[in-house]
Amino acid sequence: MCGRIAQAHTAEELQELLGVSAGADNMERLRVGYNVPPTSVLPTLVSEQGHLCWSALKWGFKPPWMRKGRGAINARCETVAVKPMFRHAMRRRRCVVVVTAYYEWLPTAHGKQPYCIRAEDSELLFMAGIYEAGTCAILTRDARDDLAHIHDRMPVLLPRSMVLHYADGTDDGESAFTAAELLPLYAFPVTKKVGNYRYGGRDCMEPL
Repeated sequence: MCGRIAQAHTAEELQELLGVSAGADNMERLRVGYNVPPTSVLPTLVSEQGHLCWSALKWGFKPPWMRKGRGAINARCETVAVKPMFRHAMRRRRCVVVVTAYYEWLPTAHGKQPYCIRAEDSELLFMAGIYEAGTCAILTRDARDDLAHIHDRMPVLLPRSMVLHYADGTDDGESAFTAAELLPLYAFPVTKKVGNYRYGGRDCMEPL
C-alpha cells in the first residue's frame, strides 16, 4: 500500500519542472511536506480537453454518496475497474499524484523500520490515481522484486511519458499497471520519526 508520501517541491517548482501552468490557482493550498499523511491535500494532474491541468485533491477517496466512514487512500489496480466504489472514477476521473518520494515500513525484530523510496535520479514520481468530489486515491499493485522485501504492495508509478495518456484515458490502464518495472528506483532506511505523522522534518528523507 501507500500511506505516506513526501512532497519536497513548492507549487512554483512543480509548475516549472513539468512545464504545466494550467490550473496553477488550484495549488494555493499546497505546502511542502516531508511526511505527508492521508487527508492532506496532494498536488495532482488531471486532463482537461486533452491537456494536463493542476488540481489539488484531498487524499482519501469519498464518492458523494459515501457520507460516513473514512475515504479510501488506495485502490487495487487489479480490481479498480470493477469495484462499484471505484469503477466510474477509473473510467472518467483519473488523476496523477506528483510526489518526491513515498514511505513503506519493513517489519524487523526491533520494530518497523521506515524506508524512503525515490527515483534514482531524484526526479519526481508520478502515481496513478482516481478522483471524485475533490478527493483521490492512489492505485497500488504487487511490489516488484527489488522492493517486495519491504512491502508486498507498491504504488502504480508512471513514467513521465505516460502521464497524459493515463490521465485522459487513452491508456486502458493495463500498460500503466506494469510500467513501474522499468523505472529506476532506490530505497533506503530513514528515521523512525516518520512513524509520527505530526513530525515533518527534512530528515524524514535523509538516509540513516
